[in-house]
Amino acid sequence: MTENKGKTEKRHVAGIVEVTRKGTGYMAWPDDSTKEDIEIFPEKLNGALNGDQVEVEVLSLHPRPRGRVSRVVSRAKTEFVATVKAGLVIPDDQRFNTPINVGAAQAEGTKLLVELISYDGKVAKGKVIETIGKAGEHRTEMNAIVLEHGFRTSFSAEVEKEAAELETNHSKINQSCLSSKFS
Repeated sequence: MTENKGKTEKRHVAGIVEVTRKGTGYMAWPDDSTKEDIEIFPEKLNGALNGDQVEVEVLSLHPRPRGRVSRVVSRAKTEFVATVKAGLVIPDDQRFNTPINVGAAQAEGTKLLVELISYDGKVAKGKVIETIGKAGEHRTEMNAIVLEHGFRTSFSAEVEKEAAELETNHSKINQSCLSSKFS
């Protein structure tokens, strides 16, 4: 922060915010790793989630650096596994504990893959990408773990079609390869 003719000019820094399970954010100083991280209270995250690229306004330096997210530059993650509990779609990620409004009601106890469309720190809106299954079932939980880490549990229609054609034509392909090898 600098003094400018009696006015205090706020300093803005950009970086990656790390959010704890309690909801407090921390961001390292981009230009000096020896400084204590900037602490961002939950009510000052302004919709930033763990791992997001953000711009932070530094509010104070003492007793420790504190700030407020002024802008989410880019999301680290937009797809979340969530479970329907008491009619609410609750993300399984413990660092994002705001229910996601997906429009239509969902069956109690269902695990879903939800795309986050918007989040301002108070209201989260999303859309259901996939119904994973009933929470607690082995296959559902295994698929949820895979999806939560950004991997897919299914293939596109084009890939499925190509695989089926390869399976159907397997013997012809092998015969063709063998005959060209020994020709």
